[in-house]
Amino acid sequence: MTKLKVNPGVCGLTAIITADSEDGMECDISVETQCKMVQKLFETAGSTVNAYEICMPRGDEEKFAVELLRKCNTHAACPMIPALIKAVEAECGLALKKDVSFSFIEE
Repeated sequence: MTKLKVNPGVCGLTAIITADSEDGMECDISVETQCKMVQKLFETAGSTVNAYEICMPRGDEEKFAVELLRKCNTHAACPMIPALIKAVEAECGLALKKDVSFSFIEE
């Protein structure tokens, strides 16, 4: 099981994403958050995803992130979609578990 805490920024609506896979391919996902848009995002994604389809899409397949943005009211800069993908990727052994961050630099 992989758990990822996401602090999305100024809205302050943090989330805990849980990804769990027994076979390294199909992955159960869930989220704990107060954000209604992120709850809808996870409902739209479904409770089980195929790690290879969302982490390594090929050919003319619809890109997972683009499809979710089209179907949900979240804005493109919300870090929840990449966090969801990162949790699945790490849980299914497609990437090492390493923290990701970005910070504004004031000059």
